[in-house]
Amino acid sequence: MDRNFHSELKQLKESIVLMAEKAMLNTTRAMEALKLRDISIANEVIEADREIDELELLIDQTAIRYMTLYQPVSGDMRLIAVAIKTSHDIERIGDEASSIAKRIGRILTAAGNGHVLPDNLVVIPQAARIATDMLRDAIEALIDEDVEKCISIIRQDKQVDSMNRSNFQGFTNMLSEGGAETEILLELVFISKSIERIADHATNIAEEVIYLHSGQEVRHAGIKKGIIPPEVTG
Repeated sequence: MDRNFHSELKQLKESIVLMAEKAMLNTTRAMEALKLRDISIANEVIEADREIDELELLIDQTAIRYMTLYQPVSGDMRLIAVAIKTSHDIERIGDEASSIAKRIGRILTAAGNGHVLPDNLVVIPQAARIATDMLRDAIEALIDEDVEKCISIIRQDKQVDSMNRSNFQGFTNMLSEGGAETEILLELVFISKSIERIADHATNIAEEVIYLHSGQEVRHAGIKKGIIPPEVTG
C-alpha cells in the first residue's frame, strides 16, 4: 500500500505540471493573439481553459481520495495540501489568461469597426513574459525542491507590479492625448492587471513550495522586501 501511495503522489505532481504547462501555453497564446491581432487564437485560449478547470477538479478529487484511503504522514500531508493550493492558483492563472483573451477579442472587434488600436503596448508583452517565466520556475522549483529559486520568484513579483503601474500610466497618457479609443485603452489596462495577477499566483505557488520543503510558512515573512527567515535557507 505504501508503494502504491507514493506512486500516486508522483502522479499528483505530474498532473500539477501538466496543468501548469497548459496555463503557461494559454498565457503565451493570448499574448500572440494580441501581437498578431488574431481573434481565432484568442478564441482557442478561451476554449482551452476548460481543460485546466477539469485538471483542478481531478487533482482535488485525487488528493481527497489519498487522504481518505492512506492516512498519510505529515510530510506527505504537506504535499497533498500544497497540491490542492497550487492547483487552485494555476486554475486562477488559466482564468486570467482566458480573461485576457476575451478582452483581446473585444479590442480586435473594436479595431475592426474602425477604432484605433495603438501599436505601443507599453510593457505588456515584457510583463507577460516575466509572469509566465515565474510560473514555469515555480513548477520547476516544486519538482527540484529548489527553495532558492522560490525566493528569486517572490522577489520578481515587485518587477511585475512596477510594470503594471507603468502600463497604467502609459495608457492613461494615451487617453489624455487622444491616441486611441477609450474602450480599447481600458481593456489594455485590465489586461495588464491580469498579468500582474498571474505573477501574484506564481508567487503564491513559490511560497507554497517553500512551505512544502522547509515546513516554514512564509506568506507574510517579507521575502518580497528582501527579508529571508534563516530557517528557510538553513
